[in-house]
Amino acid sequence: KYPNVRIRVTKLSPTTTTCSNANIEAVIRVFSELPSSSQANEIASVILKELHGKSFSTPNGARFTGIQVEQLGADRMVEDNQVWQATLNVKAMVS
Repeated sequence: KYPNVRIRVTKLSPTTTTCSNANIEAVIRVFSELPSSSQANEIASVILKELHGKSFSTPNGARFTGIQVEQLGADRMVEDNQVWQATLNVKAMVS
């Protein structure tokens, strides 16, 4: 079902030998099957505004800081020309 959002961690690198802190990189993909790319881009923009420059903690105690988000414009997916995909590249520190 569309619209939907998928998150994929692409890199997790410890910053110390104790592995208590790490750099993380992720890709967030927003999908929409509307005729134009506007829905995918609008959802991606909301995610960017909610994450960029912010910090948050998860219920299990992981803390994400220094979050940087870069938004790329939506493109039609090659596999399914009826679906738009907007992409966000995310970098952060996790401890």
